[in-house]
Amino acid sequence: MTISMFPEKLNLKAETEIEEKILAYLKENASDELIEKINAGNKTLLGSWRYVMDRAHKMAKGQNVLAFVYRESDPDLVEAAIEYDLERQQIMQCYGYRNCKSDPKIREFARKAFAGELKARVAEAA
Repeated sequence: MTISMFPEKLNLKAETEIEEKILAYLKENASDELIEKINAGNKTLLGSWRYVMDRAHKMAKGQNVLAFVYRESDPDLVEAAIEYDLERQQIMQCYGYRNCKSDPKIREFARKAFAGELKARVAEAA
């Protein structure tokens, strides 16, 4: 993990005393990648937490699954993250590295994978 060289670029505001402490910690310790993700999303800590907790809750209840596609040339690098809603039977999100739009080949792979055998395996595990 790379510690940010520019913590002042963190575009997030705190609304309570405890959030001020958390924000101070993030400014000291957040990686550049985390800062990018925060700046691209919610602008308050509470908003960010609600989003993360909603996703975690859905996964814990077995409503959604999160799958990762790793780069073949570098197995430590996630090429894409795919969120699949089991109730709706549809892909909710498919993002590439650093929250960019994923490669069309990966999106096509995800559609086929969740429509076929992977869908059945996910349903069995839930």
